[in-house]
Amino acid sequence: MKICLIGASSSAIFYLYILSNFLKENVLNLKDLTIDIIVLEKNKVIGRKFLATGNGRCNIANKITTDFSYNNSETYDVYNEFDNQSIIDYFEKHGLKLDISKENYDSFVYPYSKSAKSTLNLLLSIINNNFSYINSTSKKFKINLTYSIEEKFLDYQEKGDLILIKTDKRTIEANKIIFANGGMSSPSLGSDGSIYGILKKHGIKVIEPHAGLSPIRVKNNFSEIENERLKIKAKLRLKEVKYEEVGEVIFKKNYVSGIVAFNIYSIIKRLSFVKNIKDISLTLDLIPTINKYEELLEYTKQLGSLFLFGIFSTNIAKYLSKFLKLDINKKYLQLNENEVKVIFENLKNFKIDYALEDDFKSSQVTIGGVSYSNLDLSSLNSKSNKNIYFIGEILDSDGLCGGYNLMFCFSSAMKVVKSISSDFLNHPSI
Repeated sequence: MKICLIGASSSAIFYLYILSNFLKENVLNLKDLTIDIIVLEKNKVIGRKFLATGNGRCNIANKITTDFSYNNSETYDVYNEFDNQSIIDYFEKHGLKLDISKENYDSFVYPYSKSAKSTLNLLLSIINNNFSYINSTSKKFKINLTYSIEEKFLDYQEKGDLILIKTDKRTIEANKIIFANGGMSSPSLGSDGSIYGILKKHGIKVIEPHAGLSPIRVKNNFSEIENERLKIKAKLRLKEVKYEEVGEVIFKKNYVSGIVAFNIYSIIKRLSFVKNIKDISLTLDLIPTINKYEELLEYTKQLGSLFLFGIFSTNIAKYLSKFLKLDINKKYLQLNENEVKVIFENLKNFKIDYALEDDFKSSQVTIGGVSYSNLDLSSLNSKSNKNIYFIGEILDSDGLCGGYNLMFCFSSAMKVVKSISSDFLNHPSI
């Protein structure tokens, strides 16, 4: 049997990791079979995007899942079958020690090493060691793994039970093909979206891709506070939809960055893309720890019109003073109660005039992709050909920042390993 993985992506690595553990744990029950696995990767580096996860620290999971964590019910169906706690338990059971970061969000889960590079190296070592153990232990079951780097996938052809895979170097005959080559986000890391055109040619429905988890381009001019950081509460409003998130944002001249901004960008994009809605309001609560105007009034009694300098950095205080039309040259200019009420409302609901763009270069995940209408959701294989599978970001699945996308890569890879387990076992037991 020959299996071809298209792309040495995070989901492909997880597939090999899960498969190698499964085969090792069931080594005494394996069929008389030789499996050749070929991983086609057009880049020079295996797991290039994996290395960038969590800013190089590998945010591998999240302890909390909400209604906004993923984009559609099908994604939750895949994820829920092997959810965050199952993933965390699986990693720890198989030797990867995890830690929960206390630096930003308590729910973010990282490897104890806080290193995507060392985590990737460990996963690849486990894969190789497990396959070596299987080959040395089992008398008739053999498994061979080949990484074919700098080889570009061009197309495929169905030929009976076989799939002919055409690359820029050769034609490969395979029994199964697993598409794990991502979407269009972060093209510098290898995802250019060229796969979509190939799949469409074969009748695979693709939901139009859009950039997700990206800085928010704004019409506001933030040049005076460029590179300033501020802990805020972002508030998204759309009739029945309400989303809020507290965290740090980074102001740039023409955009707002940071984890909160990335998440807000994706949610707005999901809503405007799926529902074609334009009237989504976005405001920032610049004083999330001050909940009543009376609290703010106390600040103004002490410092008058200079009160902003007691709350914000100098640059942000100056910017907001202009925005609120406060005369900071008249020290201790007292503000009356009505003035403070107006200031309070403006600081709690600072409006962001956003202009969404599909900037795939700065995005971290693709919104859209291979539609689940093509697939058997129980196995993630094509309804038209049971030997063609899809895992990871190539699917119409996207998560927020915080480990959700890596968790989906893991869950989808687990589902495919489960779906083909009977091919390897005399008595399927997974």
